[in-house]
Amino acid sequence: MNKNLELDSLILKENILPSSKIDAELEKLIIETKPEAGTYDTPIEVELIDGNAHLVTYTLDGSVPDEHSTPYTVPIKIRRNKVIRVFAKYSKEDIRKDFEFIIKKPNGFEILSNPSISVYLEEESLWKEK
Repeated sequence: MNKNLELDSLILKENILPSSKIDAELEKLIIETKPEAGTYDTPIEVELIDGNAHLVTYTLDGSVPDEHSTPYTVPIKIRRNKVIRVFAKYSKEDIRKDFEFIIKKPNGFEILSNPSISVYLEEESLWKEK
């Protein structure tokens, strides 16, 4: 008897799923974004692809998402650098995953969330008497 047929017979007798069915089940637990996380020149809208989750929520403020976070219903508008933190609830397992998006200005410089400028002056130039 062919070894592959023996293995298939054993799998069926032991009520074990063939690896192709296991892989298909695992793929349903994957959370992805469209477009993929990465660097973009202009603002984008991000869709979450959840593989049949019962509930998908997210945060944009850095907090850890859970069942009570913002429910995902429409694409998320990303206008500046952001990390989308996603929570997906499945029947047997919960998944959390982070996706970082960097949005650049058309000239290639990153848009800063909190821009700041530092200026160094010597002390005597600040308090010079006339």
